[in-house]
Amino acid sequence: MLPATALHHLLVRDAACPLVMTSGNSCEEPIVYRDEEALWLLGAIADRLLVHDRPIHMRADDSVVRTVAVGGVRQPLMIRRARGYVPAPLALPVAARREILACGAELKATLCLAKGGRAWVSQHIGDLRDAEAMRSYRHVAESLCRLFDVNPALVAHDMHPDYLSTSFARELEDVELIAVQHHHAHLAAVLAEHGRDSAALA
Repeated sequence: MLPATALHHLLVRDAACPLVMTSGNSCEEPIVYRDEEALWLLGAIADRLLVHDRPIHMRADDSVVRTVAVGGVRQPLMIRRARGYVPAPLALPVAARREILACGAELKATLCLAKGGRAWVSQHIGDLRDAEAMRSYRHVAESLCRLFDVNPALVAHDMHPDYLSTSFARELEDVELIAVQHHHAHLAAVLAEHGRDSAALA
């Protein structure tokens, strides 16, 4: 990775050798973000752990962005929206008439809130079959709703009845539930990303 913070620059300069820095987690598990958990869970894996006296309140993975040419102009293409981009809002091509929570699928999970002309996509959370990832998923949903004063009236969830994200949606009270077929959700996301509201073939 390239140094992204002043601390990274200092570490790279003083080490005078290549450094590998990666997400603080074991394979298939969510990122560890509390120092005491990192020392316990990752102490035998990592050569060194850098800790601080400022606690982290929300886990967030690194964002992944690719630069692509569009009409001869190079533009960023978001692959994974997380640190540095969340929770910045996205403009909706059509304003939401009601406050919405979209629960997403079970693998590579994210959440999305919509209110008026804006949407907030959460950071990448991970695969919800991991108990800690599911706890994080619930925490992110509560935190985003509180942060942006969204009280969802409509909750969209995957049509698959056994997904944990679907179970989460069904636990919510006083909301209207809408089941969305998984591939339809992919199409709708692409149309929304490009500001299209016309008929499309997928």
